[in-house]
Amino acid sequence: MQAAKQEPQQETIGSMLSAYDAASGVADVAVVGCGPSGLSLAAELGSRGVNVVLVGMESKFTNNYG
Repeated sequence: MQAAKQEPQQETIGSMLSAYDAASGVADVAVVGCGPSGLSLAAELGSRGVNVVLVGMESKFTNNYG
């Protein structure tokens, strides 16, 4: 049911984040999943200076709570 929600104004996750460049070095952490928890964890780690790679599907973030 949630996947059928239409939010046309919502940007895709990939349009908001740059792609990981393996030539730039090794990441400290790989967060798998681009849901609320994965995005929050990646943001918090990144704000603390941790080199994070976020792995997930290219999709729009859907509000699952309403």
